[in-house]
Amino acid sequence: MDQTKAVPLRGIVGPLFRQRREELGLRLDDVAEYVRDAGMVGWNRTTVSALELGQRELDLEEVWLVCAAMEIGLAELLGRQAPDSAVSVGDAGTWDFGLIREVLTGERDGLAGRLAGVREVQAKRQEELDVERDAGDKTVQRVAHQLGSDPVTVAKFAWALWGRPLTRERDLRVAQLAEAGASPRTLQALRGHVTRDLVKQLRGVVV
Repeated sequence: MDQTKAVPLRGIVGPLFRQRREELGLRLDDVAEYVRDAGMVGWNRTTVSALELGQRELDLEEVWLVCAAMEIGLAELLGRQAPDSAVSVGDAGTWDFGLIREVLTGERDGLAGRLAGVREVQAKRQEELDVERDAGDKTVQRVAHQLGSDPVTVAKFAWALWGRPLTRERDLRVAQLAEAGASPRTLQALRGHVTRDLVKQLRGVVV
């Protein structure tokens, strides 16, 4: 799957609908009329054209009606697309089209295992993004300098040790140690003390 060529799901489904319409010799107006007669007021040739160009979001009712107009089941329609096509799904990242087709059409063979694999890849990518973000923090950069290491390595080991960014771990420990109403100077001193303890822990694992 080439993630650089990922397109939204509508960018795959739209051209498939166009391919089917042309096979049947239907006009844009024919499809629009069928959908209108079924109760979807406002559909016209422009609506269908936008759908085929991947410019229109579809809800389930519309997908069902357009499939009915073109006399094709959803499984058959989606089966025309290469399963290794890359699909961008908003904040959920890039997914394999074959997996999306299985979910939509009920083809469950190996689905659980494939979903687990996708989740693992996504979790790993999120971890990489978290580490990259944390490496830009000035505190992490100072600690990396003290340890003779680089910020990315320090950020990575912080997540491995505490399951959170170094600065978040520091702030949580400070909150546990500080008394109610502690002055800014006291909090600053605590942050310094806690940071030194964290550096000691990191020194034992950072290479």
